[in-house]
Amino acid sequence: RGKLFSMRNAQQNTPMCLPGWRRFKSGCYQLSSTSNTWEFARQDCEGSGAHLVILTDKAEENFVSSFGGAEKFWIGLKAEDTSDTCVCTWTWVDGSSLCYRCAHVAQNHAWLVGPCDESYYWICEKEL
Repeated sequence: RGKLFSMRNAQQNTPMCLPGWRRFKSGCYQLSSTSNTWEFARQDCEGSGAHLVILTDKAEENFVSSFGGAEKFWIGLKAEDTSDTCVCTWTWVDGSSLCYRCAHVAQNHAWLVGPCDESYYWICEKEL
């Protein structure tokens, strides 16, 4: 009887993720149900008390890539623009430039950069 009580207390003290969120290590993760721009995704995560996922190691990258349902998803990586000129400039052979500022991940684990106004799913992350 005493052991049952201790187990119940231990379970109550273990942080849980909200419904619709998945636990990994010390965090909770949620894949969006729609796609949108990077800025919309950032604001959506913040509205849930979370942030766009920050991939800190290969295990976390494997975990979020296992969600399925999204071929590409936004992550919390963005080049900061501190001037009127693009920070991340790619130059075509004709001299014209192409600027990509926001990062996303594909199912094959490739990290990609592209225009922030593209529409992708996203993954929010919050610490327990």
